[in-house]
Amino acid sequence: MGDRYDRLRSIVKSAADSAAGAIAEATQAAKLKKTFEELRDRRTRVPARLVARAVLRAGTTSAASVRLVPGRIEISAELASGRSVAAALVPDQVSFAPRGAKEIWFAVDPPDAAAEPAIREMAAMIASSIARAAWNPLLPPMQGEVDGPALVDREEHRLRIDLRTAPAIRSVQSTGKATGLLLDLIEIDRIDVDPSGIAVRIALPKRLG
Repeated sequence: MGDRYDRLRSIVKSAADSAAGAIAEATQAAKLKKTFEELRDRRTRVPARLVARAVLRAGTTSAASVRLVPGRIEISAELASGRSVAAALVPDQVSFAPRGAKEIWFAVDPPDAAAEPAIREMAAMIASSIARAAWNPLLPPMQGEVDGPALVDREEHRLRIDLRTAPAIRSVQSTGKATGLLLDLIEIDRIDVDPSGIAVRIALPKRLG
């Protein structure tokens, strides 16, 4: 009798676990569907005040003036060493691939300022803010005012930044969950600068529509 009861209890538990798993999968699918709908053809932006804050938090920057004009982020900053740096970052290219690189490029004016580590750090901080704006519905709450920097590479007078290296994006991708997969499918169509901030237009790949 005891063996029969144990078998029955095992069958009931297995059925309950299967039902719970099915409910969890359905819930996750519904959540992902809702997120797809929210993200498709969505426009978002990084306000000018957050751009300035990102620059101020870059590396050894002790003071900074940030001016956004159509197409350009103009930066003049003083470093902790007492040196001054100045340059404009111009959104130049977006290169996104599903399950591949998610890169944005800044042209630097004057071109030789691309060699300045402080300018590269500022570009990396701004890029992290762009990543946060684009993927915000999928990310955990920000711990501070701005995220840490992404990784930046210099190619002549341009700076290339893979947004997957932004700390907030790395933290989600490392979980290996469905959210990480959805993150990898999001594309940025274009980035524009105007006096009120950085406008980011994002979309999902057309084949997912």
